[in-house]
This record gives sequence, C-alpha cells and structure tokens, in this order.
Amino acid sequence: LGDPGRPSPVAAPSHVPSPAPAPPPGFVAPPFVAPARQARSAPLALGGTRERDAGPAWRPRQLLVRWRPAAGERSRLAALAACGAQSLRHVARFALDQVALPAEDDLDRAARCLAASPLVAAVGKNYLRYPQGAASPDDPGFGRQWAAPFLGLDRLWPLVSANTEIVIGVIDTGVLRHPDLAVNFWRNEAEATGRLGVDDDGNGKIDDVWGWDFGAEDADPFDGLEHATGVAGLLAAQGDNGMGIAGVLWRARIANLKAADAFGIMDVAAVAAAVDYALAIPGLRIVNCSFGGFGQDTTGVEEAAFQALADAGVLVVCAAGNQAKDIDADLVSGEAADGFYPAGYRLANMVSVAAVDQAGELAAFSNYGSRTVHCATPGDGVVTLGTASQARVTVAGAAYQAVGMEYAGLTDAAGVQGVLVDGGYGYVDELPESARGAVLFVLRGGRGGETMTFRQKAENAEAAGAVALVVANNVDAQTDPADTLDTVGGTLGRPGIAIPVVSVSKAAGESLRAAGMGSEAVVVNTLDPNQVTVQSGTSFAAPFVSGVAAMILAVRPELSALQLKEILLATVRPLPSLAGKVAAGGVVDAWGALASIWPRGDIDGDRHVRLADAILGVQVLSGRRAPLPPLIGDVDGDGRIGAAEVLRALRTAAAKE
Repeated sequence: LGDPGRPSPVAAPSHVPSPAPAPPPGFVAPPFVAPARQARSAPLALGGTRERDAGPAWRPRQLLVRWRPAAGERSRLAALAACGAQSLRHVARFALDQVALPAEDDLDRAARCLAASPLVAAVGKNYLRYPQGAASPDDPGFGRQWAAPFLGLDRLWPLVSANTEIVIGVIDTGVLRHPDLAVNFWRNEAEATGRLGVDDDGNGKIDDVWGWDFGAEDADPFDGLEHATGVAGLLAAQGDNGMGIAGVLWRARIANLKAADAFGIMDVAAVAAAVDYALAIPGLRIVNCSFGGFGQDTTGVEEAAFQALADAGVLVVCAAGNQAKDIDADLVSGEAADGFYPAGYRLANMVSVAAVDQAGELAAFSNYGSRTVHCATPGDGVVTLGTASQARVTVAGAAYQAVGMEYAGLTDAAGVQGVLVDGGYGYVDELPESARGAVLFVLRGGRGGETMTFRQKAENAEAAGAVALVVANNVDAQTDPADTLDTVGGTLGRPGIAIPVVSVSKAAGESLRAAGMGSEAVVVNTLDPNQVTVQSGTSFAAPFVSGVAAMILAVRPELSALQLKEILLATVRPLPSLAGKVAAGGVVDAWGALASIWPRGDIDGDRHVRLADAILGVQVLSGRRAPLPPLIGDVDGDGRIGAAEVLRALRTAAAKE
C-alpha cells in the first residue's frame, strides 16, 4: 500500500495513501504493518513476529484503578481528582476505572498517590494487547483450506455444520460486514426492536444492536480491520453458499466485540469492558481471544474478567503469541509480570493455542510452553476471508468502475443514493450546502499543488452530511503506469469514516464532471464475497479451537466449559513436533473430539440410536445400500459399519421399548 505516512499530492503516484492521524502523545509505533487487502498487494496481517521489548507495553499517561467495596461514585471521583487523574471508563462489575493523567511524568506520582488512598485496592499500568497475526506468504492460493481435512472438518460437516443456539464472542479489532458472515452475526434483540437513541436494555450502551466498539465507545463494531474478519471467517464463514470459504461452523452466532483502537491495538481496560458486556449476552458459551501481550496486569482486573467468564461457564480460547518463545520460562523463573497474557493466565476455563504448519511442525513464529500452552491447530498459511472491495458509481444509467478506499464505509448491494454534487478538491470552503444528503464529487490532490489527504477529504465530506464521496484521479494511468489508484486504490489511514469513499479514473471523473452533476448517483462499496487471503499467526489458530468447541456443544449442549476443555485436550492427535512444546502434545482433532461424545451405534449420523440404524446397517452389510460416509458412531474402532454397530443399535433400541 506504500508509505502510510505520505500524503496524496497533485499528480502523485496513486498507490500513496493518506497518512494516519497523529497518534496520542507518547505513543510509539508498534513494529507491525497495517492489514492489507489481497487485491492491493501481498496479504499482510496485523502484529508481525514480535520480540517482547518491541512496541509499547502499556498505554502512556493511563492507569487502571480497582476500588474497595466502600468506594462510592462521589468518593471515587474525588480520590481521582486529588491525585490529578480523570476517569475515562468505569466498569462496575470489576470495580475498575481506566484513568488519564496530564503527562507521562505523572504516572508514578499518581500511582503512589492513589495507592495511598484507603478506597483503592490496586493500581497498575494499562497494558497493551496486540492481535497475534504474522506476515502472510506471497502466494494468495497457498493452502486453500488445507486445515479442513487436517482437522477432520470435511468429514464432520455432513453431520454437524451449525450451532445457532449458542453465542461465540469475538474480542478483536472489529469484524467487518462480510457477505460470507452476514447471517451469522449476533443481534441484540432488545435494541433491534427498541427505540432509536434509547438504551432499551439498560446496559449503558445506546443502540448496541450488533455489539459494541470498546475502543471508540460507540455502537459501530463493524468499522474494524482485516484481522478480526479473518478470525471470524475461520470460525464461522457460511459454508455451501457459493462464496468465500467454509468456516468451522457454517451457521453460528458471532458477537462482534471490538476492543481495538484506531491503530488496531487493545488494552486491558477495553478487554475488561468487552468481557463485562459479553457476560450479559444470553447464550454466551465461548469467547475467542486472538490477541495478547507481554506484561501481567498488576491490578488483577484482566484475570478477574476471565475468571468471571469461568464462573459463568464460558470457555475462553486464546492465541499463544507469535514471538517464537517458551512462555513457560518466565513463569517458572517466578517472573510472572513478564509472561504473555491473557494466554498465560492458568484458569480452568482457558485454552491457549499454538500454531502448526501444513507439515504438522510447530510454526516458526509460534510461542509454546508445556505448562502454559495447551494444544495447537493450523495457523501458518491458512486461507480465510479477505477484505477487498467491489465498488462502482452509477449516474444517469451509466456505470463507472470504482475502487473502494481502505477503511471506508461499506454499503449493501443496493448502495447509497443522492444527487451528484461538485465539491472541488474537498476543502471545507468548497463544499456547498447541497452536499448534505448528496454524493460528493471531488478531485484528487489540493489547490495550487497543496497536499490534501484522502482522509481529510472524507472527513470534510462526512461533516458536510454527504452520503458518499467519489474521488477522481488526476493522473492518467495509461500514460503513468506507476500510478495505481485505479487498480489498487487509496487508503484513509485508519477506521472511523462511516460513508463509502471510492475513487474513479481520470477519464471517468472528467465524464462525471462534464455531464453528471445534478443527476442522481448511486455508490456501491461492498466487500468482495469471493476474495480470500492467506494468513499466518496464532490469531488464526485460535478460532479453529473455538469452532470445534462449538461443534461439540451442538451435539452436547449440556457440557460445561471444563468438560469442553477436557474433551478437546484428551482427543488431540499427537505430533512429534509438539512433544514437550504444548501440554497435550498434539493438534486438536475435530473428528476425534466429536467421535468421543457421539452415540455408539448411530449409523445414520442423526445423533440418535434407533431401530432404523440397525435396519440401515443390515442393508449396507447385505449390499442393498451403498456404503455410507465415515462412521462416527463406531463401536469396535474399525471405522466401518459391521455387526458390532448393528448389535449395539438393536440393543439400544430394545432398551428404549
């Protein structure tokens, strides 16, 4: 995508994106590349292989404060003010305040001041948690879902491919509205059927129909990054629908819990707030955490949050991290503060997941630890959903090819409609009052050779009330092949723009400006349903475990989180490369896990053992019926229908009479 810090001047190469806004004071840019769309360049993911001392470990100028039971709201705020701190977020369930300080130099002073208060139980830094994706292979076709047969999923899908009775929380960077996930998002019915602008369910969040954004504190968790969409795709992309990929579960309910900020980074306070919200979701049974970071939260709120999930019977699946380190080492040496979390919390409901490659070897980047990391699944070169867009602009019946800008708002297939209005270069003083409710048309670049970023244009258009923004290239790609705005597109630098923003070629722009102004225009900017990307990282190993756990619950919904974990680990497929590296010594075996709980003697795969199974078995044995798919209700372990299965079915059916 080019240098994310450079602007888009007049006649500059079109692959140069708009810069991201200035980061918060004291912020040190973490050493990972921004997520890239497959159509733009080789696919890249958040969070490259990271050494423990790379990138900031905590939020600058912030502390976490946990209160004793005696602390009321007035006394709590007074104690903060006395120490020069201001509350940014309060999570009552965990007696937590995320607080801000005027300067980083005040951190230690404020921590000592707060710790001296009799109302305060603990004070600590707000540690950061990074998505655990690594760089992807260059070949976009690598793997082609090799993980499905590796885990035995392809044999299971005819038997179990849906579980819409439970909710799986995805705490991540915000899952995008991908067509292959559209039917699988959890919906907050109280808000969906309630009144706009009102907190109908009384949870302190207004209009949280589709979850919540705990980074920006708003009701739009969909303005996220590629990372979360790839994670959710592996977990629950709809199968057998002619698009995208097949997730572990083809039908599921995914709660979109965005905890990342505009830079794709999470912190302990946002994670705790997301857990607090998730605990109130009816039917929540699994939470996927494809993130982590070094440094244990000294206030204990992060561990308390995950313990609260344990108390609620929720399984937590965590990425083990991408630093190629033995994360047991710090814990064994007693340096718990240097461990990798949340995977390092040794809670009974938590499963920590390493990554293996297609050969079954521990991925070169994957963390490991025979005490801390429980198992592994594919996470090196796995195929998942991409986030390239399909865009077009239609004016007066004429359709113009367009390219959606990275981080721009998305539409449905029908798009958004409005009168096409000329906005010059997109400066505030150029935008007419008629821009409100209109499709705004602007030129790339700025007046007199000034630089003006795509994001500045988009922010101005959105503030003016435009329903969409069309940016016309000022470079002819035919004469300047180095310019790729017409093929690769531009970037807005970070999420946060709700309206669709697309670019069109110089020739298309000239046509629109000459004849299209004042006409009705339709702008479509959707995700390409069939574009896939190849990703690597323990982030992409974790959702396989979450998905298999949900498959188990589809068959045995009464199982507890502890029983789920026991089944997952007791049925792993041992691999030599994992001996001494992960606690269970192997990779999760979806077929083995489901077979361990499947009714013995079930020949037709309907999860029940009846007389019909015995009749079907006799027909197969006598040659009157063709052999059935692999037998999951095996009795004698030979993997085929035989006398043992027929006898078991007969005896079970007779016992029910």
